[in-house]
Amino acid sequence: MKLQKISRILLMQGVVAAGMALTSCEPSTGEATQTITYPSLNFVTQLDGSGSMLSWGSYTFNFNYTEQKESVATSNLVVNNTTYAFSTNGVRYEDISPSRGMGLYAEGFAGNTGTSYQLEDCAFFISSFPIPEGVEYVPNKKWIPIIQDSNNPNKSDYHPGAMYRPNYDIPPLLVGRYRIGNLFDVVTCSTDMSFFGVTVTSYPPDNSYTTDKMIYRVFLDIKKNTADVVIYDAKFAEPAPALATVYLPSLKLTLKDGNYEIEGTDVVPMVPEGEGNDATLLPYPNFNFKHFKLSTVPGSLLSKVDVEYQVGAMFKGVFSGKYVNLPSKMMN
Repeated sequence: MKLQKISRILLMQGVVAAGMALTSCEPSTGEATQTITYPSLNFVTQLDGSGSMLSWGSYTFNFNYTEQKESVATSNLVVNNTTYAFSTNGVRYEDISPSRGMGLYAEGFAGNTGTSYQLEDCAFFISSFPIPEGVEYVPNKKWIPIIQDSNNPNKSDYHPGAMYRPNYDIPPLLVGRYRIGNLFDVVTCSTDMSFFGVTVTSYPPDNSYTTDKMIYRVFLDIKKNTADVVIYDAKFAEPAPALATVYLPSLKLTLKDGNYEIEGTDVVPMVPEGEGNDATLLPYPNFNFKHFKLSTVPGSLLSKVDVEYQVGAMFKGVFSGKYVNLPSKMMN
């Protein structure tokens, strides 16, 4: 192969590399191939109108970088205690370079679940972690929640939804969508999402403050149907002090019409004092959140959110942002 093609293959392998990977070069053909399994969260919406649910799963991709093709398989899509599996044909992927990131996009996968149910409208996007220009943010170097074991007060661990843990590698983002026959729609997402966008805060008498530096990081706990939200670089007014980290724990998680909402009332935020994850969490009643609501945007495959909240008696904030730059064709 030419040097240019080899360099491109290595770059693509860097974009998708994560999870359990096996890379090889077939000596008889000279083809560069790679098999990678990604853990993922499945957001399942039942087409009979009986509701939505979340379940853990994983997807194994087989890449042929020489032919620029990929196929995908899963054996652990669990819906209502029933496990579904499928494997697809190989289709050509597109090399897409969204703002401040790179990704592989493929659609038109065909397959079935081994029964009469066909795989339909299937597309997957694998993206490097996108950081907007002008924003300094490395998720595995940020403070994240530590959760105590309710059965053992001496035992604690990171929040169960945390994917970007301190000093761990930063895995790529996997977003997929597909339909299984007339049974259900599935969207894959993460339990650890950092939303970038614009926050606008209003406060008396007739003032407003706009910033793109505040980052809203969401951790989902699907066993408890709760979510934790961490706001980095929180600043609600030009003259107000900036807080490096504001933590809103144990908010209510509600699944609704293929989307989710995260909501809390009279939430006293916690602010870590000290270095790293050895910091002590202290309540911060001066910034009491009278209400907080985060909603995914319909039609965005859970990639975009709108947020509204009130802090104390003065500050009202709204935010719109996304955690991944999806190709527009994927959301059509």
